[in-house]
Amino acid sequence: MLKIKLKRILPPDSKMLSLIIKIIDNKNYRVLYNGEETSTFKLENGVPQGDSMSPTLFSLFINDMFDDFKKNMDSIDPVEIAKVKISTVVYADDILLMSQSSKGLINQIRLLQNYCRANGLTINYDKTKIMIHNIKPKFSRLEMTSENIFHSIEVVEEFKYLGMWISKNNTKHIENLEKTGKKSSFFTSKILKEFGHINGNMLKETFEMLTLSKMRYCGELCFYENLSALNRIQVQFYKRFCHLKITTPNYCIFGEFGLQPIEFHFYKAALTYWTKLITNNEKSLVKEIYTRMVADIDEKRFSKTWCWRLKTLLEELKLNELWDDQTNANKLKFQQIITTRIKDYFREKWIDSAKESKKGLNYLELSLFNCEIKSYLNLIIDDKSVNKMLKLRTGNHTLQTEVDRYRNKKAYEECICKACEDNKIEDLYHVIVECPKYLKIRVDKINFVLNCKRTELYSLLNNLSMHQIKQITQFMSYVEDIKK
Repeated sequence: MLKIKLKRILPPDSKMLSLIIKIIDNKNYRVLYNGEETSTFKLENGVPQGDSMSPTLFSLFINDMFDDFKKNMDSIDPVEIAKVKISTVVYADDILLMSQSSKGLINQIRLLQNYCRANGLTINYDKTKIMIHNIKPKFSRLEMTSENIFHSIEVVEEFKYLGMWISKNNTKHIENLEKTGKKSSFFTSKILKEFGHINGNMLKETFEMLTLSKMRYCGELCFYENLSALNRIQVQFYKRFCHLKITTPNYCIFGEFGLQPIEFHFYKAALTYWTKLITNNEKSLVKEIYTRMVADIDEKRFSKTWCWRLKTLLEELKLNELWDDQTNANKLKFQQIITTRIKDYFREKWIDSAKESKKGLNYLELSLFNCEIKSYLNLIIDDKSVNKMLKLRTGNHTLQTEVDRYRNKKAYEECICKACEDNKIEDLYHVIVECPKYLKIRVDKINFVLNCKRTELYSLLNNLSMHQIKQITQFMSYVEDIKK
């Protein structure tokens, strides 16, 4: 039957038709079961499983199914999205039927059943689900359940389609991304620890490849949701892998490793898709729906659609001019502007979050207001000296600025050094450069920091060699021993 349909679609003398038929006819198959192979056989029905051409061949095979749906538009009562009638969404053998009424859905399933019987296909009712988005008088559960066909189909509140959970809102999909992210982050951490000798860039790239890529799946569709749970997975991965306290401020993790929040990736995905959509001059259903949604926004008919939320995002990013200039959009230019602006937007948010505390302000000075992976992390991160430096920079130490603040609940300004009588805050600068208690050790171990001003020290700490890192961390170990 596939060959008959291909001959209808392709010209009889087509080389492509001849090639496809030869591929189908001349293939022999074997099945591996319990370690043993069966004898070879020809495929009489269906398409080869796992073959890269199979999804296309199957799509061509069922292409005529939609003729029946088009002829019966009145009886199947398709849904309308921005005044465009849609009855089916199809990807290979995953078919989504959409109707505004129970009668319409019943008629759709009958059409599908008739088509399958005529074409040697079967419906997998175990995997078939019904989901009702809005219960209206037009959609009767009683009428549905009275039909024999619906006795074997489960009515659900949510279902998974092409990897994305469809529900009345996107919370189920975000919850699924959170579960996937947690599982993947532990797996990623295990792999990296077995590998050993990891530097900061390798750590970051591996997490992005194995975990972050999964957590941002379909981000362009749910960029407006609360993503705090996904952000927690990201920062906790770095804290856990680098043996940092769970109370380590997140702005330190973002600043040291040059991370972007999950929102960055979701916003970028949504706006990248949008630029492709508005610069695509080809006629398509998606473009038609988008054009009508824009018209609805202009006429203030609907709110909180995907299109409305995207416009709101552009306003939040202060990119209103891009929305107003859609007719003259240049894809590359728009994407460059968007990427730059999103980076600046989240850098501003990173600075604002750190500015909420004195400790954060001090960290911003230490990091030189730079949210990029620090050069010392390009050395082996599980080296004791490099890890010690990371802990010093992120507040994982026993100086009074940490001990007094968390154990004795003192304000940052009250965390005074107890090793000297200078009445100064015991922070990194005071210990490394100022405190007279450690002068002899300072001269012996780290004389290159003598008489440094605060800004000079912070600049130096961002450009240390491996030898200098070892000197600084050894000095701090001596300080901690003396404090004990």
